[in-house]
Amino acid sequence: MVLRHPWIAPELSQVGLVHIGPNALRMASGLLARFEAAGFPADETERALGTLMAYVVGIATSEAAYLSLIARSGRPSRSGWRR
Repeated sequence: MVLRHPWIAPELSQVGLVHIGPNALRMASGLLARFEAAGFPADETERALGTLMAYVVGIATSEAAYLSLIARSGRPSRSGWRR
């Protein structure tokens, strides 16, 4: 989603828990269930989920910023380069 809508990346830091919708809650519940099924102790599942989500959001934000930089430069992306 962040790669398709790069404007959302800076907004993620300003969104509080009040703005989490039912899809995000369903996804978080499913991930917590998977961590528990994988054998994570109950007191570590939330921390593991937070770590995973922080990693995913961080990587997606970095890639979105890079793609935006390329788009602003006017140069084609690597996939468009000819050798």
